[in-house]
Amino acid sequence: MGKIFILDGYNVIYRIPELTSKLKESLAAARGALAMHVARWKRSRADAQVVIVFDGRDSDLMDYSRTNISGIDCIFTHDREAADDRIIGMVRDSEDPSDVTVISHDNRVRSGSRAHGARVEYPAFLQKSGKRTVNPPTRANKVFNAKKDRKVTDYYEKYLRGKGTI
Repeated sequence: MGKIFILDGYNVIYRIPELTSKLKESLAAARGALAMHVARWKRSRADAQVVIVFDGRDSDLMDYSRTNISGIDCIFTHDREAADDRIIGMVRDSEDPSDVTVISHDNRVRSGSRAHGARVEYPAFLQKSGKRTVNPPTRANKVFNAKKDRKVTDYYEKYLRGKGTI
């Protein structure tokens, strides 16, 4: 398992009920709750580096692009950059992508990260056993099995090679 964990911030917030409920307060409250949740989760992984990536355009007009919330490194993308692109770029540019685990439910992030050699996990990876994510995979999604998943990843990898990005 990778020692670097990159979280797709808002994607994870919308998949964990305790965090989603914080959105009623504000985006900042939800981000803080996610960072605290991850800080608790990280305690048993002391040697792990964790980074949460958020879309900057949803960040209440913050004037910074990188900060630390509850001891967790958080990155806010710039106006014209999506968190998805930043995450995939971080995997692509990492020293050893096999040391990276990306946590997201977004298919583009998952496929792009996997195409560059990262491990991928769903947001439920961060939860204690017995708790369910919001919108867990449906029966229709289960049809998208490992063989089909590999096919999508291979296709995306071929696409990225064609663009010269890997």
